[in-house]
Amino acid sequence: MSAYGEMDHALAGLIYGLDYEVESLIAASGVTFEFGDPVFVDEEDESIAYEPDSTDASLHFAGIAIISQRSFADSEGEYPPYDTVNVLRKGKVWVTVASGITNCAQKAAYVINLTSDADYKEFTSTSGSNYDCGCYFRSNADNGLAVLEVRGLK
Repeated sequence: MSAYGEMDHALAGLIYGLDYEVESLIAASGVTFEFGDPVFVDEEDESIAYEPDSTDASLHFAGIAIISQRSFADSEGEYPPYDTVNVLRKGKVWVTVASGITNCAQKAAYVINLTSDADYKEFTSTSGSNYDCGCYFRSNADNGLAVLEVRGLK
C-alpha cells in the first residue's frame, strides 16, 4: 500500500484465508528470503532454511516465507541470513509467478530452481526442469501474483 494510494489487494507472502500451519526455521548463512519466496530444507537438518538449488538433490520443499509482523531497522520485506523465517507449511498464500503466467488456477505449481533463470524462485505451471513442490495454484495470476495452496513438506 502506498501512503496516498489504494491498498494493494495482495502482497507476496501474505497468507490467504484462516486455515494454515506455520513453522519457524533459521535462514542459512548467506541466504536472504523475501516474503513469498519458496523455502527448502536439507534432508539431514530440517531446521535450516535454504534457497532452491537445482544442483542439490538433498534439498526438499518446506513451504513459503510469509510476511513477518515485526519490524526492525535492517528489515525491508525480507529475512536476512541467520534470522528466524516464518514458513507456511500448509495453507494458502500469495506468491510471485513467473513472467507470462496468467491462466494458472487449479494447475500444479513448480518452483523455478535454476539460479541462472530470470524468474528464479518464482512459481510456474510449467513442469520442465522446474521443481515439483506439490502445490497448486488456487487463482489465476493478477499483477504477477497468484494464490498458492501449500500442502506440506515435499
